[in-house]
Amino acid sequence: MIPRRRPAPPAVASLSLALPLACFALIAFAGCTNPKLLDANRAFRAGDVPAARTLIDRVAQQSANGNDRLLAHLEQGAIALAAGDPAAADRAFAKADADARYFDRRPDISLSAELAATAINLNALPYRGRPHDLIMLDTYQALIALERGNTAAARVELRQALERQQQAARNFAEQINKQQAALDQANAKAPADRRLDIDRTLDDPAVAGRLARLNQSVANLTPYTDFVNPFTETLRGIVFLHAPADSADHENARFALDRALGLVPGQTYLAEDLADAAALAQQGTPPPPSTHAFLFAGTAPFFTSFRIDLPLFIFNDRVDYVGVNFPSFNTGPPATPRLTALPEHAGRPATTLGLVDFDRVIGADYDARLPGIILRTLLNAAAKAGAAYALNEATRGDDVTNVLVRIATSAYQAVANQADLRTFAALPRRIDYARLPTPDAGRITLQTPDHAPLTVNVEPGRANIVLVFSPHPGGDVAVYSFPIEPTR
Repeated sequence: MIPRRRPAPPAVASLSLALPLACFALIAFAGCTNPKLLDANRAFRAGDVPAARTLIDRVAQQSANGNDRLLAHLEQGAIALAAGDPAAADRAFAKADADARYFDRRPDISLSAELAATAINLNALPYRGRPHDLIMLDTYQALIALERGNTAAARVELRQALERQQQAARNFAEQINKQQAALDQANAKAPADRRLDIDRTLDDPAVAGRLARLNQSVANLTPYTDFVNPFTETLRGIVFLHAPADSADHENARFALDRALGLVPGQTYLAEDLADAAALAQQGTPPPPSTHAFLFAGTAPFFTSFRIDLPLFIFNDRVDYVGVNFPSFNTGPPATPRLTALPEHAGRPATTLGLVDFDRVIGADYDARLPGIILRTLLNAAAKAGAAYALNEATRGDDVTNVLVRIATSAYQAVANQADLRTFAALPRRIDYARLPTPDAGRITLQTPDHAPLTVNVEPGRANIVLVFSPHPGGDVAVYSFPIEPTR
C-alpha cells in the first residue's frame, strides 16, 4: 500500500513560500549600493580625508572580487592622492587598471546579466567604469609617474588615455543602443502576464512630469566634445612640450594644447602654452622654464534617490502603482574658488582659471544614459511586481499564507527597488590651471581664500608641475611639486 502524502500544515506551506522570498530579499539587499562606499563618499565630501581613507580601504578590501571592486579601487586611489600618499594611490590605481582591463575583455552588454539584475537589483550589475572614470584613471597614473621622474611611463599612460577618449567617442552611442535592445529583448522574453507596456507607462502625464525633473539638473550642462578631457589634453601637451622624445612631439604638443584650448577658449594660460608649442614646432624655439599649477578643487557630483510612483501597465491591463527609485544628479558641493601662485622675490602672481568642470563631464554622461536608466529601472520594478502578483494570486484562499506572502513580497520590493547611486565620487568638482615663469629663487607661495599661505619648492631653470588637492574649503590640502624630467 502506497502511503498517501498528507498536505503540509498551513504554517509549513506558508514558510515554503515565504522563505524563498526572504532569500530573494537578502540577495536584493546584497545588490544595494554598498553603504560603506557611500559613507566614504560622504566623509570625503565633508573634508574628513582620514575617515574617508579608513572607510574606503575597508570597502576595497571587502570588494576585492565583487561588483564594486573597480569603483572601490578608483576611490581608494583618488582619496590616497588627496591624503598625500602617492605610493598608496599608485597601488590602488594599478588594481583599478587591472579591473578595467578585465571588464574590457568581457562583452559590453550581457543579456543574461541584464535579466539577472532585473530579477534582483540594478546594483547587482558590475560597475565597469564610465569613460571619464577610466580617462582620469590613466591621467592620475601619468601624474604619479611624473612625480616619480618616470616621464616615459607617464607618456604611456597619456597615450592610453587618448585611446580611451577615441574609443569612447566611437562606442558610446553604440553601447547605449545595445543596452536598449537588450532591455527590449528582456521585456519581450518576460511571461505575457508580467510584461510591461513601457510606452503606456511613460506616456502617463504624471509620470512624464516627474521624470522631467531628473533632467532639470543637467539641462544646462554642456558636454565636452567627443569625451575629450581638457586636463588630460593639457597634461599631454605640457609633457610633449617640455620633454619631447623627438621632433614629432613638437607637433603633438601643439595639437594637444590647441584641442584643450578649443574646449576652454577663455583659458589664457593655455593660450601661452600653445604659443610656446607653436614656436617649438615652427621655429624650433625651446619653451622657457615655466611652472604649471593645478588646483583639484572640491568633490565630484553625486547621486541621490528620487522616488516616483509609477503606474505599471502589466498583468493583462491591470494597473499597479509601484514606488520606484531613480538616481538623481546633484552638482558637487562648494569648493575652493581659486589658487594664486606667487613667486618669491620677483615675478607676477598667477591666479588659476577653470580648466575642467566635472559637473559638465558627469552630468552630460548621466543625461546620455538616462533613457536606458529609466527603461532598466521600469523593467526591474515590473519584474518584482509581477513576481509578487503571481505569488499573491497563488495563495488566495489560504489567509495565513497570503498574509505572510504579502508581507514578504512588500519587503522584497522595498529592498530591491533601489536606485544605482554608484559614481566615482572622489573626483574633484573642478580642476583649475595657472602657469608662471619658474622663479630663480626656487620658491612659490600658494594662496587660496580659505587656506593659510603655503610655500613650495620648485627647481630653478626647469619646467615644474605643482598639484594642490583641496577636497573641502578650509580643510586639509595635499601639495605635490616636481620637475618634468626629460624622456629617456
